[in-house]
Amino acid sequence: MRNRAAQALNEHGFPTTRFENWKYTDTKRLLEHDYVLPGSQCIGLVNEDIEHLVIDDDASIVVFVNGRFTAQLSRIAFDVDGVEINSMAAVLNNNPEKIRPYLSKYVDVAENGFVALNTASLVDGLYLHIDEGVRIDAPLHVLYLTTASDDMLVLPRNLLLLDSNAKATVIEHFASLGNADIMIDAVSEIRLSHGAELEHFKLQQEGRRTSYIASDTVEQAGSTGYRSWIVSTGAELARQDLRVLLTGPDARCDLN
Repeated sequence: MRNRAAQALNEHGFPTTRFENWKYTDTKRLLEHDYVLPGSQCIGLVNEDIEHLVIDDDASIVVFVNGRFTAQLSRIAFDVDGVEINSMAAVLNNNPEKIRPYLSKYVDVAENGFVALNTASLVDGLYLHIDEGVRIDAPLHVLYLTTASDDMLVLPRNLLLLDSNAKATVIEHFASLGNADIMIDAVSEIRLSHGAELEHFKLQQEGRRTSYIASDTVEQAGSTGYRSWIVSTGAELARQDLRVLLTGPDARCDLN
């Protein structure tokens, strides 16, 4: 998968304003910059450092700092059988067969160089799997936090799998603790099996020197419901692509 993505990136490169779908997104300065992956997670942060970003004190929160899962800042407030919340890095290291049928299934690395870069360099992100019939009423807050470190490349990769008649609310929240020249290249793949429902909020509050590019793909089977709200208030360059694939009858989506 990584090799195929790297090959696609080498052959097709990154999109520019010459691409029809990108003619209003100028990536020239972004592509001229030399970014590097962060070496490790920022372990010096404490809960007080992020309390102003917590949406609900009682909600479950999963925190990624500079693209890496940070256990000491995360908490799961609900205990429900049939729900797995994990980091992609942990799943890739311990049980890759679990995600192999789905990872990179819903995106085309040849179509988007930023998706190819994320796939070729896959590091970490959210893995959420909800079993058939399990319905979670409380929201899951996923905080992607960047620190003030220039020339950093952050590559969140998320996989959300809701089995038949499962239900969840996920809040993805991108924010910065400083103002640095950072590039965020985020990719999410979401699969909703028959009858599943997902309410999906995305809030982008990055620093004014950050470049933020995100690509989400949702595959909906029959009788599924997907509701999306996207709010972007930060970053120097911000682009959010959302593709929804309706593959069965009575699938419905509401995009805001």
